[in-house]
Amino acid sequence: MKVNELKQLIKEEIDNVFLSEKLGVPSNITRVGSQLFDEYLAYVKGANRPLDLKTQPLNANDSDNGFDIADLHIDNISIETNIDDRYNELVFAGMGVASLQRFKSNSNLRLLPPQDLDQFKNMEMAVRLGAPSSVEIDDIYNFLIANKPEIVGSFAHELKHWYDGYKNVGGIKAGDRAKYAAAINFPDRSIGPVNDFIYMLYYISGIESLVRASELAAEMEDQGLTKKDFYDYLIQNKVFKELKKIKEWSYEKFREDLKQHISTITSILKQTNTSTKGLSEDQLIDRFLEILLYSFTRSQIDELINIIQDPLNIAHMFSALFGQPTTTEEDKEAFEKQVKLMTRFGVDYGKYFKYNEKLFHMLGDNVIKKISKTYDLLPD
Repeated sequence: MKVNELKQLIKEEIDNVFLSEKLGVPSNITRVGSQLFDEYLAYVKGANRPLDLKTQPLNANDSDNGFDIADLHIDNISIETNIDDRYNELVFAGMGVASLQRFKSNSNLRLLPPQDLDQFKNMEMAVRLGAPSSVEIDDIYNFLIANKPEIVGSFAHELKHWYDGYKNVGGIKAGDRAKYAAAINFPDRSIGPVNDFIYMLYYISGIESLVRASELAAEMEDQGLTKKDFYDYLIQNKVFKELKKIKEWSYEKFREDLKQHISTITSILKQTNTSTKGLSEDQLIDRFLEILLYSFTRSQIDELINIIQDPLNIAHMFSALFGQPTTTEEDKEAFEKQVKLMTRFGVDYGKYFKYNEKLFHMLGDNVIKKISKTYDLLPD
């Protein structure tokens, strides 16, 4: 190869790295997502029974070479497998990744990464599957192959969460993490429109929005897509469809959809000792939304308290043991300010849902524009 040709190849590689970073897709993250899939597939194939997956985590390390994502080197990725056997068929229920960010006193209520960034060299994550109790290893193996693009994208999704934790030295607001956790952990109300709304709060959160481009880029790269394939693929992709659904959500339609669940709503109201006698459908929905807003706000505050009193925070453990306050005056002031922000709608559920309607429209549009730029990462 001539020197000029080599220089051109190097320039193109550097340009690709800069473009990838600019679009929110760290260099090499899609490749590592694919590598993890291959290691996980081999791990499943080597297991004798599904129970082995649940009791013996995979330690992925690319033959002891580790993994590189932009400027982050990861020595080892421990992958647990959780199988919920209450399902009638095999389903991919998602993934999760550990977080090294912890609440630090006098930080204006923020979760900060460890001072020793070498801790990011060892990553822990989990794959969640739903399956009938009769599922066999071969079933899981074949399922993974059939759903490879989605699972490769999910690996890239979790890797980006880990990378964001590493790069965000300023940490994340405890209030944002609490709202995110509340949306994840909020109990199922057996009312589709409510579950959809709570899921949208999670899906469009800043924490999740940061990883969507990497997820989509990994899926497309795995399938060898080119620029001419992009539009048709994008409009059929589950990420785009969910974002479009969020962008088009409206409070008015939400209320109309709730009318299909009046019997469940009435039952919930009775459980909370709320009188339902003589109330119209709209009045029943009004009372229900008051309770829903209160419950979700309470969940956010509870999550915030859990974060501040994180049992893994060693300083808090020792201060609690010796009877000292677990928070400073500065922390208390920041906490009260955050609670005031979380409760700013009071019982005005109409104002709350209309606010989120506008927020959904804006954020949904912004994230769609962001993932659309992954077009530039595809070959011609």
